[in-house]
Amino acid sequence: MPSDKMLLLSIRPKYAERIFTGTKTVELRRIRPKIMESNIVLIYVTSPVKSFSGVCKVEKILSEKPNNLWHLIKNRAGVSREEFDNYYKGANEAFAISFNKVWELKKPIELNKIKRHIPNFKPPQGYWYINEYNSVLNIFISFIRKNGDVSIFLEFKGGQGKRRYL
Repeated sequence: MPSDKMLLLSIRPKYAERIFTGTKTVELRRIRPKIMESNIVLIYVTSPVKSFSGVCKVEKILSEKPNNLWHLIKNRAGVSREEFDNYYKGANEAFAISFNKVWELKKPIELNKIKRHIPNFKPPQGYWYINEYNSVLNIFISFIRKNGDVSIFLEFKGGQGKRRYL
């Protein structure tokens, strides 16, 4: 797995808010995304917000049976036991993306602004992988620079076509 892989993750507004306030430091998933420690996650907040609202840095990916995962992350999940059990109902394995850094954009990037540059853009139902050549990433970077969120992407490293994020 490349270390510069990034994930564009769609998250419901109430869960995104919990991530940005620090009451939710793991994102639950039924399918394990192919990312690893220190990869970057761009957060798209779903309807009615419909905007790119932040960035997270992956601390680690947890993989357990649902009951075991609950005991590991219950104080970090930002959901009740009932919500957790309903989400993982019927699953043999449960995954959690643990974040160690979270940045909320000063000015979220609304979906209609992205669509002005990429008319056929549709946010993912769950998640997409993106890389440094992806037009969504390039537009995201230009918006955050324009909006004064430069601290989110601290440096870009040239050479051999690789960028270093955060």
